[in-house]
Amino acid sequence: MKRFKTETLFVPLKVDGEFGVTSVKDKDGKSKNFKTRKAVEKFCMENKCIYIEQKFIFYR
Repeated sequence: MKRFKTETLFVPLKVDGEFGVTSVKDKDGKSKNFKTRKAVEKFCMENKCIYIEQKFIFYR
């Protein structure tokens, strides 16, 4: 039995001219998250953005 569970999210970010960083918003106003690196890389290539990887570890 595992003692912990991990969850990884990839979040795209936009950088403006003054190096301000904001997350890319979805249509409903929430920040856009991806489950796979391949999907976020494709999105960022099309929209000229960068991304970060967030890893969550849940201990039982």
